[in-house]
Amino acid sequence: MAGGQRKFEFVSVKPSVKGSRTQTSINLSDLDESTPNGNLLSAVKFPLSAYIEFAYKLTPYQTHFLESQLPTWAKTPFDIEGQAQGSPTTDQMRLMMQSLLVDRFRLAVHFEMRELPIFALNLIEPGKTGSRLQPHSDDPPCSNTPIPLAPGSEPMPRTKVGGFATTCGALIGFDLPHNAPTHFQIEARNLTMPQIASHVAVVGHLDREVLDNTGLNGSFDFSIVFVPEPNLYRVRNFQPDPSLPKFPEALHQQLGLRLDAETGLVNVLVIDHIEEPSTN
Repeated sequence: MAGGQRKFEFVSVKPSVKGSRTQTSINLSDLDESTPNGNLLSAVKFPLSAYIEFAYKLTPYQTHFLESQLPTWAKTPFDIEGQAQGSPTTDQMRLMMQSLLVDRFRLAVHFEMRELPIFALNLIEPGKTGSRLQPHSDDPPCSNTPIPLAPGSEPMPRTKVGGFATTCGALIGFDLPHNAPTHFQIEARNLTMPQIASHVAVVGHLDREVLDNTGLNGSFDFSIVFVPEPNLYRVRNFQPDPSLPKFPEALHQQLGLRLDAETGLVNVLVIDHIEEPSTN
């Protein structure tokens, strides 16, 4: 990550109030899907793992590995606000969050490589992708609209051109139809294959890291339509459409990809020390 400002000028850390709504001024994932709006980072009702994920740019599996190490108190939600000087970049915000976690939670961590069960993401046919996985196109141009994370926010704008999302660098999910869902659609634009591989684990509810083995360079746009396995998602009035594929089949048919079970080296974040913070 880029260097620069490393500490917030003002910081507030407190347990979330019961009944408050989850919301944030910047997406707390490893994807740089939204840029800071000014110098304020404000997040309400997120678990500590989400702040660590943002600070260290963890993949979904790295976050899953991290969560198993956290004490019970750290799994309750916190509200964190940090104000910086100037107009910091997303990576500078990450560095400042690292400092905040050290100062307020006495967090000490290190990365290490461990050999673990993984899924390798491969092309079914070498050099050929499915119809819904295409090299990134700037037509139409990417939207800079940040993803709304608060309940009741306006829905994410979409483009009908090519069936891909409007905003770049983001995973955007839809329950379709909205009033009585029968299937899911996940879309993204301008992601590298390692980023797509990492987030396949989330979409497919997989219990291991997914590593890119496609050999594809550059960035891509994709859209995948599937019916999730029962009980994996809590969606009101969900009635699965039997004519649509489950996620593994959709991965094959629409993206031209397959998952192969293997073992491999995975870079994981290990917690050395953490303390419950004093509130302000």
